Amino acid sequence: MSDENKSEWTSPSVEECVAMLKSGPEGVEKWNAMREAHPAWKPDLNRQDLSHVDFFYGNLSNANLSNANLSGADLSGADLSNANLKGADLSRADLSEADLSGADLSKADLSWANFTLACLAEALFAEARTIGVNWWCVNIAGAKGLKSTTVELILATIRDSLG
Repeated sequence: MSDENKSEWTSPSVEECVAMLKSGPEGVEKWNAMREAHPAWKPDLNRQDLSHVDFFYGNLSNANLSNANLSGADLSGADLSNANLKGADLSRADLSEADLSGADLSKADLSWANFTLACLAEALFAEARTIGVNWWCVNIAGAKGLKSTTVELILATIRDSLG
């Protein structure tokens, strides 16, 4: 893409973004290519219904997903670094191996979500709902807002995984 075309680029509408995110592997490929071509773009998907999307290894870094419904979504391996997930519903979502470093998960519903091997470094969890979460082998270095009982549970799962 020439520099001239890059300057004329207009981000897709919210409706186009949602349709792409819901269109499976082809949508993930198209989305990731668009994010790579336009790294400064910060998608605004506030309050969108993305429940049960299959968006594994998708690039949602720096996206505004506040109050979005991502319940049951497959976000395994996804890049959600520095994403705004404040108030989002991530219940029963698969976030295994996802990068959520620096993400804001304040007031998010994380109940029964799978964070196996996820990077949660520097993430913010203030008032997040964490019932039944799978924290196996997560990186929580510098994470803020986790209740002490949750931190103890995470540390116990790490100790158990080390034998």
